[in-house]
Amino acid sequence: MQRIRVEAGFAEIVGHGVLWLVLIVITLGLAGLVWPYYAFQFVLSRTVVETSEGDMRFVVEGSFPGYLGHAVLWALGMLVTLGLAAPLWIYDVYRHVLSRTKLVPA
Repeated sequence: MQRIRVEAGFAEIVGHGVLWLVLIVITLGLAGLVWPYYAFQFVLSRTVVETSEGDMRFVVEGSFPGYLGHAVLWALGMLVTLGLAAPLWIYDVYRHVLSRTKLVPA
């Protein structure tokens, strides 16, 4: 039987969240464009799949330029649609990060 566990403690999650809040404030909200990518990457990179053959870990190969380019395209789409594309963006963020993720032995 396979089991999934996330190895992120409460303090680590709070620290990551506070760091991003500070970055968002310092950049006057611009860091908010890439925050969802790093939030998903944060959780995925701390996720372990326990299998009968041994533990496997997710490795995310996303990068800031890739995330920023993707976010800018969606931001333009949100401007053109007067914000109607925003709810769809979060689904595509998840797809974008997962498509750059692989499962490797821990």
